[in-house]
Amino acid sequence: MRSFTIIQDNREKKPLPFPKRIAVLDEGWPTHLKTQIHDLVVVRKTIPEADYLIEAAEGIICPSVFGGLRACPSVIIERKASLLELSANLLRSRHRRERFREILSLMRASWTYPILMVEGGLSTLYNPPLKWDLSVPPSAAVDALLRISCEQGVPVVPIQSGTGKSRLQLGEHIARTLINGTLTHGFRTQGPGPQQPD
Repeated sequence: MRSFTIIQDNREKKPLPFPKRIAVLDEGWPTHLKTQIHDLVVVRKTIPEADYLIEAAEGIICPSVFGGLRACPSVIIERKASLLELSANLLRSRHRRERFREILSLMRASWTYPILMVEGGLSTLYNPPLKWDLSVPPSAAVDALLRISCEQGVPVVPIQSGTGKSRLQLGEHIARTLINGTLTHGFRTQGPGPQQPD
């Protein structure tokens, strides 16, 4: 059993819940379909450019130091909770749009798989909330999001959430994404030195 530490940005206003243990497909697949149980530890720290990443794990060498954190340069996740938040980042001010562009650019430059997750799924993107400013069509925020995503090479992943149960599922999905990225792209230690995974 291996323990993984998920670093959650301490500026997250509504931090996601994560399971304490998770069963993940064994690294030797597809020759056998066994799972390995991993302990999860969640630590809240400041992450300069995102919301979730995984700290270097036992048996995995991650040679990267990111913002003072020892982390694996595989998957990093920025999470946006709503179309309102995206609109504020993309359409309300040039400064905020440039800051958002800079964050995505830094994620792309430092990580193999940077991901922008939008909580609420496609319904969040295409159904404006009650507080929406009707002078701005919701499609403008969606177009601005997709444009900056293509420009910076950071894919947008809409994830359904909202209820307590779906937030637990979102936490599990983020944990699985981080762990599988680490197992795929971290260097496993075998014997005296590191070796790249097969």
